[in-house]
Amino acid sequence: MKKIYSTLLVLFISMSAFAFEGIIHCTKTENGNVTTFDFYIKNNQIAVVSKDADGEYKVLLSADKSNVKICLNSPLYDKKGYYLLDKSEAKKPVPVYRKSETDALNLNGEVCKGYTISTEIGSAIAYFSNVDVDLTGFSAFFEDPIYELIDAFQLKTLPKKMVVSKTTGSYTIDMTAEAQSLDASIFEVPAGFEQFQVTVSE
Repeated sequence: MKKIYSTLLVLFISMSAFAFEGIIHCTKTENGNVTTFDFYIKNNQIAVVSKDADGEYKVLLSADKSNVKICLNSPLYDKKGYYLLDKSEAKKPVPVYRKSETDALNLNGEVCKGYTISTEIGSAIAYFSNVDVDLTGFSAFFEDPIYELIDAFQLKTLPKKMVVSKTTGSYTIDMTAEAQSLDASIFEVPAGFEQFQVTVSE
């Protein structure tokens, strides 16, 4: 029994040592327009950072995936702040009509497994590499077929390419991983940000 425990401990330590820490660079192409954003990942923490003409944004998914904080620094608002969305108050699940594995795709010399999903809000197909990256948990807060796909299959590796079709339009996202050490502050609400209240319209 002692030998089994020792083996499991070594296995756990080995798995932890190879957990991804770094930045996932994302390029989104929609109607010919290209935007970029980044996922910062360390242990169970995720921060999504983006910037556009209207300001800077950061989405923080808690380590236990029970809530997200949406941080906004934009001239559209009279002050910097963040919204807290709790999973217990999150949206209703999106009905899934069909999900399945599909043909693999060779992306830059790597064979990536394919998955597809069809939901009430649209469809998505994604191709996953072997890089250990856990992006699960977002479908509880944001309605998008790609989050539904990741959570429906509980996929915990890097999606290198995604194609999404929604009633509002279609887009593709390409992702690349850059391993590096991250400062803990990236996963915190920036200093000086006040909490906004969420207003739900009926």
